[in-house]
Amino acid sequence: MKAFLCGHCGATLDILDDPTVTSAKCPFCGASTPLPEAILELRAPSPSLVSSPAGASQSARVMMILAGVSAMLMLGVGIAVAQLRTAPQQDPPVVPPLPVAPPPSVVAEPSATPSKVEDRHTTGEERTSERMKELHANGCKDVILPPSQVSGEQTLDTKFVMNGRCVTVLAMSGVPENELTLSMKTPLGEPVATPPKGSSIELSICPKMPGAHPTKIVPRTTDTYTVAAIECPAPAKKKTP
Repeated sequence: MKAFLCGHCGATLDILDDPTVTSAKCPFCGASTPLPEAILELRAPSPSLVSSPAGASQSARVMMILAGVSAMLMLGVGIAVAQLRTAPQQDPPVVPPLPVAPPPSVVAEPSATPSKVEDRHTTGEERTSERMKELHANGCKDVILPPSQVSGEQTLDTKFVMNGRCVTVLAMSGVPENELTLSMKTPLGEPVATPPKGSSIELSICPKMPGAHPTKIVPRTTDTYTVAAIECPAPAKKKTP
């Protein structure tokens, strides 16, 4: 209820918010009118909120109990913290590392098809030995240079003597692509006629003067080839009729 009527002039009076006020003064007639009973009952304090000596004592005991519990809790927390601070720190247990198996060894397997295989056939040694046997069977007895495997450009130290005999020089390769070029000069520096280049060369020379006959062999590839030299009898001269 926000307002009520003046008991003297019937004007509307406002109710003050002050709970201690029990009457309202009319601003029109000046008379005071007591507040209605309903308003007074609403403003009356609840009995449950009025403190009594027994209630105050009980509340004090409850507060003391709560304070005691709080103190015990705080004491327990303090003791726990003190123990944590004073407790010696222990190192974590050392766990030995697990053994690690070594990686499997990798063994390189040999290639099934080698990039290049050199044998007596590919180096020309086989053909050279066969030809030397044939020349020996035909009377060539003195071996000047036994079959030797070489590669790259070669210079032969050929020194001839005037004994009426001839010399056969062999240069052979088992690789058809390895064409050999043989060149020779007399002691005077004149070129000697030689066979055309090829994978198999045979030069027979009957020197007309003693001395060194510089001989050079130039291969086309880096494949190994074989050189040899043997002294042979001079061919028989044909008789003129």
